[in-house]
Amino acid sequence: RSATANNRTQSGNHMGSRGYPGRRRGRRRRREQASLPDRFILSFDSIGSGLMAAKEGPINSFAIAGDDQVWHWANAHIKDDTVVVSSPEVENPVAVRYAWAMNPSQRNLIYNKEGLPASPFRTDDWPLYDPEANPVEVNKPAKPEGHTSKDWERPAMIQ
Repeated sequence: RSATANNRTQSGNHMGSRGYPGRRRGRRRRREQASLPDRFILSFDSIGSGLMAAKEGPINSFAIAGDDQVWHWANAHIKDDTVVVSSPEVENPVAVRYAWAMNPSQRNLIYNKEGLPASPFRTDDWPLYDPEANPVEVNKPAKPEGHTSKDWERPAMIQ
C-alpha cells in the first residue's frame, strides 16, 4: 500500500507548502510513504542536497505501529533520499510517527545536508487520546546530584 500526502491535515485544515498547518513557510515535510510487509519507506519534500542524521549512531526518533495501534520504538536508516523505518516487534507496519509527542532534544533527528531539520509528523489519523481512559501519572526521575544540563550539538546550517 502506498499513499501520497496531500495539502490538507487530517482535520481538513490547509497544510502550508512546507508542512505547517496554515503556514506557507517551514521545514522538511513528509511527502510520500510506502508501507511494505516489514518496513515503512518515507520520502520528503525539500531535502536539499540530501538527508543526514544529526549525529553518529542510530536514528532513534521514530515509532512504528501495526493495525493493533501499539507503538514500538523503531529502527531507522537513511537510504539515498528516503528513510526506511522498521521494528522486529511490528510484522506489518501501518503507521509511523517521527519526533512525535516527546521532547526530541536527546534523540538523533534527521536534517537535510544544509542543516534544516525535519518537522515532527505522523502518518496515522488515529485518536491521540481516549477521553474515557483513566489519567496516567508520570513521575519524572530526579536528576543525579551534580547533574548539569547542556544542549546537544546540532548540525551547522550552511544556507
